[in-house]
Amino acid sequence: MKRFNNNTYKAKKVSGNGFIDYYLWVSPSDELYIQLHLNDFDTKSPGTFPDCFFSIAEHSNRSLSLNNIHGVNSRLVKQNIRNVNTPAFLYAAIKHYNDEVVSQLA
Repeated sequence: MKRFNNNTYKAKKVSGNGFIDYYLWVSPSDELYIQLHLNDFDTKSPGTFPDCFFSIAEHSNRSLSLNNIHGVNSRLVKQNIRNVNTPAFLYAAIKHYNDEVVSQLA
């Protein structure tokens, strides 16, 4: 995986206050991935997410739930994700990417 650029993107959370910081990565086959980086909210229990990469193409056109989210690790090995925060955080990042970032990259 190679970092797409040096930008840190901020997606407004779907529910509640705060933002999710994320990075864009490109696989060796030129597929674009999101890596959730930081739950940017000042709380004692901000919610966590797995350290892996999520395919934008695979997750953009479907409902995100605990039963259908998977990511890949740095070796591109698929991992099923069972973290309860991930669907909402990933949805926020993909929505931000589609609504805001795509037009900036064009």
